[in-house]
Amino acid sequence: MSIQNVLDRNRAEVVTISPTDTVKSAADRMRAHDIAALVVKSGAAITGLISDREIVHAASRNGEGALYMASIECKYRMQ
Repeated sequence: MSIQNVLDRNRAEVVTISPTDTVKSAADRMRAHDIAALVVKSGAAITGLISDREIVHAASRNGEGALYMASIECKYRMQ
């Protein structure tokens, strides 16, 4: 099942982030909306997801510097 199918089926508000937004921005947006993942969009195209799990892995690998990475550097990439 594709991300778009899930979004269409749930019809809930979809919170997105740009691939160039920072990981800190992603974490702030997740906290503000009380959610665990964001859809990464480039223009109208869905390019992946970034979740709290990807943020934890990025922080484990890169330390505090992970906060300033672009979200595209740690998101789950779509096949």
